Amino acid sequence: MITKAKYQIISTDIFEAELEGILNYYRKNKEFINKFLEMYYTKLEELQLFPKANPEYKMGLPEGYRVCIMKQYKIYYIVENDYIILNHIIHGSRDETKILY
Repeated sequence: MITKAKYQIISTDIFEAELEGILNYYRKNKEFINKFLEMYYTKLEELQLFPKANPEYKMGLPEGYRVCIMKQYKIYYIVENDYIILNHIIHGSRDETKILY
């Protein structure tokens, strides 16, 4: 039985810029980029099926922000109606408080 995703994914300009920055940083490491993108698209499929499976992030962000972990990266997103809005993708070693607030 195939489950059809109910939620449409939208990414903000900030998210797109952060994702592009990650890919540019590793541009010479094609193996990493391939693994990263495979992980990324798998995570997006999971989010479309189970968008509320990840906990809400209660550290000073507006209500409804959720975070999912993708290896060493965190994806911050909001679920609104039938949309998943991707807001940030941040490496775990970065100070997220300087980026999110």
